[in-house]
Amino acid sequence: MSTIFLDTPIEYLKGVGPQKADTLKKEIQVFTFGDLLTYFPYRYIDKTKFHTIAEIQGDENFVQIKGSIISVEMLGKERGKRMVATLKDETGTLELVWFKGIKWIASSIKLHEKIIVFGRPSVFNKSIQISHPELEPINVNVQVQLSKFEPMYNSSEKMKLKGLDSKGISKAIKNLLEHTQFSVDDTFPQTLIQKHRFIPLKEAYQFIHFPQTIEQKQKAEFRLKFEELFFIQLKILQSKLFRKINTQGFSFSIVGNCFNEFYNNHLPFELTNAQKRVIKEIRFDIYSRVKNMYNSHYFMGVILGHHKGDLQENIFFNTMKGKNLTDLSVIRERSEILGVKILR
Repeated sequence: MSTIFLDTPIEYLKGVGPQKADTLKKEIQVFTFGDLLTYFPYRYIDKTKFHTIAEIQGDENFVQIKGSIISVEMLGKERGKRMVATLKDETGTLELVWFKGIKWIASSIKLHEKIIVFGRPSVFNKSIQISHPELEPINVNVQVQLSKFEPMYNSSEKMKLKGLDSKGISKAIKNLLEHTQFSVDDTFPQTLIQKHRFIPLKEAYQFIHFPQTIEQKQKAEFRLKFEELFFIQLKILQSKLFRKINTQGFSFSIVGNCFNEFYNNHLPFELTNAQKRVIKEIRFDIYSRVKNMYNSHYFMGVILGHHKGDLQENIFFNTMKGKNLTDLSVIRERSEILGVKILR
């Protein structure tokens, strides 16, 4: 049921419609309910804290103030026209300024009514003001609504013209989460959910968009990040298994004369110590492969033949490296590497 619901075209969501749906598809590639559900906020605004006017310095990102508007006046003409309102609380006053939508804002303001003001403060002519703030009357319902973290979503100019700014996207997601048929099936078994103390996937989506506390936000992030990385890891393992079965590389079971000729006489540069170590590990791995090819009950070891000058060559190179006399010769008649007996 949840898969069918999340695959529903986005134009069928309450408050969206064909025009907004077309904008969502072109601007942020949101085609279905599921796409919108996974369009996560890029940050949150803490609306649990209130400032007094006296506390505001003018360099804060956002502030929230309880107060009342005591005066409104229109200043300037034509393009320079603006509306300035004076907000007052028990500690002082500051200016609220609007340059657009003046008529609608002016009709909604009621003098001396207790309101909540939210916006970004700035300093102009040595006084603090807030341009185009959000205004909400104080009542029980609004206080409950604002006592949370408000999600902020990426938008574009074309989306904003269609009413799909951060608030518009937030409203659409809220409608989705409150849909009577909204449901999300958990992808993990209950044993895994209980072991890692995951919250249900449905709650994770609700908390990532509209957390009431920091703890809810963190739990949602942990669940969704784990799920994403889990399926990425599964995809990598699937690709690895596919390559192992269908596209095996060439295996060189022995190191022959061609390699020795190229390495000793034609390699135009000196290998690094790490490269030499890898070649040594490959050689030792070949010994183990040879052992595994035969029944270990009958396997005695690997017999290697050396050039008569190998011993002198090892003594020369170890002398150049500054080794002690007891370490000059590294070729022993009998040795054991990775459980394989080496006879020289």
